[in-house]
Amino acid sequence: MSTPNSDATSLLVADISDARKGKFKELGKIRFPMNDGSLHSLSLSPNGKRATMAYLTGGFFMIDTSDFADGARRPRVRILTPANKRPQWPGPGAHSAIPLFGKPYALVTDEVYGDALKALGDHGCPWGWVRMIDIRKPQRPKVRAQYKLPQNDPNFCTTDLPRPSSSYSAHNPTLTPHLAFITWHAGGLQAIDVSNPEKPKQAAEFLPD
Repeated sequence: MSTPNSDATSLLVADISDARKGKFKELGKIRFPMNDGSLHSLSLSPNGKRATMAYLTGGFFMIDTSDFADGARRPRVRILTPANKRPQWPGPGAHSAIPLFGKPYALVTDEVYGDALKALGDHGCPWGWVRMIDIRKPQRPKVRAQYKLPQNDPNFCTTDLPRPSSSYSAHNPTLTPHLAFITWHAGGLQAIDVSNPEKPKQAAEFLPD
């Protein structure tokens, strides 16, 4: 689990095998040697040996977690992506990072709020969207595609004059083998076809009244 507000720990690893008994054995505390950003969230590969990291303004990177998956006596994490090879972009940065099923790509969302929160960072229009990252080479991940709503076009910021509290930002993703369901702030629930990760397209949307 991530601990973004901790000065001493970025990542906490626990054994939840005895969760029904109220026991959570701590296996490791990791602090990443980076001065930019902080770990917001992460997702593990099905075998538990790699993780995709959403490190806010520090961008996206990958780590090797095989020591924990293999039950090593003194497990440690190995950073696979050098700091100067991390995909980064303007704004608050990577919020969630999830690997696609059976494809060497990760889907990354942002969480960008309205102009009213600019004091906390680079928030405001055109907010945040989805990026598809090629992870075939963990040492050099590459952004290959993006998925946006019309409100994420910079022209919207001047023609429609959104309210200071408005946000059309991608937020929390849930993936199936071919679809990504993403809560998109004022953009409702977006269902995105990710069968071709380099050409994500809208499959459906739900906008509450």
